[in-house]
Amino acid sequence: MCSSDLSRSALEDLTEKKISFAMVHPMNTRLKLFLWKTQMTELEGDPDIELGEIDGAPMGYPEGTRVVVIRRAVHDRKAPPQGKKVNFDPHGRYQAIITNLESDYDAYDVWNFYNHRARCERVFRDGKQALGMGHLVSHSRRGNETAFLLRLIAYRSEEHTSELQSPCNLVCRLLLE
Repeated sequence: MCSSDLSRSALEDLTEKKISFAMVHPMNTRLKLFLWKTQMTELEGDPDIELGEIDGAPMGYPEGTRVVVIRRAVHDRKAPPQGKKVNFDPHGRYQAIITNLESDYDAYDVWNFYNHRARCERVFRDGKQALGMGHLVSHSRRGNETAFLLRLIAYRSEEHTSELQSPCNLVCRLLLE
């Protein structure tokens, strides 16, 4: 589910079905009202990052829902860290993650979980771009599988051109790996 699809009814549906989630929460006015009074804790080992939690129920979300808030310090206004500006804190950038993960996941664990999921999505996106898989070449599954394998062979052969291997040897090695 994308954060643009965020709605109370969607969160209630996920909660009712006991489906765990962690997704970006838009930095809207309601969140900012709760944000300015949130107790933030400095991340151990990185004084530029602070984490906090907001109970989701007072914000109108289902019971057991919470919002994890991440604040990153801004040292260089020309190259600020990831996150959104808020009017009451010109020296910080904020990100929020809404979740219903169990309470034994603290704010850092939720943030870490979300970042690993995001890294996984980046790997797929980068792989798709590297292999030119932005669009499908055929209406059949077999045609698209063949196109993918040919692109993969071409990509891998670029890695091995310094070895001056013949395409036949390369294909055999790829198939045996």
